[in-house]
Amino acid sequence: VNKVYYDQTTIDLTFGVSGSFAQYACSRRLNDGPFVSLGNVNNSQTTNFAGNLTGLQIGQTYEVLVNCTAGSLYAYASVPFRVE
Repeated sequence: VNKVYYDQTTIDLTFGVSGSFAQYACSRRLNDGPFVSLGNVNNSQTTNFAGNLTGLQIGQTYEVLVNCTAGSLYAYASVPFRVE
């Protein structure tokens, strides 16, 4: 997620992973909801999950957290956004 404002209630989730492993097992969480598996993501490749963030409400602010692991490595990033 690389924008601040959206005008839709369903949006894509796009991100990339860069590290020393060929693949990473990734999941995402919207606000304080449950983690949702995104499966394996290839190293050094941007991946788009079309329509992955659903049920969004106009006028609300959200935070999406993406968590990726490989072996003993663990990394995460979180981005806030608002639906307008």
